[in-house]
Amino acid sequence: MYIRQEIILSFEEIEIFSPPTKLELILSQIDLSDVICQLESQDVRTGPRGYCKRAMLYGMVARIVEKIPTVKALCDRLRDDARFRYNCGFDPYQPPPSQATFSRFMKQMEEAGIVDRLFQQQRDKAIELGLIQQENVSIDATHVEAYEQAVPRSKCVKDDNAPSWSVKINTEGSQFFWYG
Repeated sequence: MYIRQEIILSFEEIEIFSPPTKLELILSQIDLSDVICQLESQDVRTGPRGYCKRAMLYGMVARIVEKIPTVKALCDRLRDDARFRYNCGFDPYQPPPSQATFSRFMKQMEEAGIVDRLFQQQRDKAIELGLIQQENVSIDATHVEAYEQAVPRSKCVKDDNAPSWSVKINTEGSQFFWYG
């Protein structure tokens, strides 16, 4: 016969005795109060129940910290892991937000310019702490497919802003040519 022991401590009481996770430590150190005040001042609901905007923002930060590749994977993790849901600020006994709710939330943040401001705030803090240097510039040289007609090398305009032919050595040691 299966007998389940009754719960002595609540979820929150058990959480007090658990060691802090990496996510909890990071969220405790990031100052998001300005962003949260701006989000809460907007009268836009996120989801049918109107999820807490602080929890939504923490969920998006948790996605980056935990290296969760997609919003769908984030929603799955929130649904399956009550402690993760609690650490993000959601009620561990209620269902988490859907992908559509996170999508609307991100759109709301982008329209308000919060994403750029949050990035700049965190970048400035990292510079202040000496984690990154201002002199270094990183340029992403990822090849992006485009529907541009390549012109012969002899007809390329010799201008720094005009597209031209370029070459680099790929990982196999072969030359890779592209126009752009």
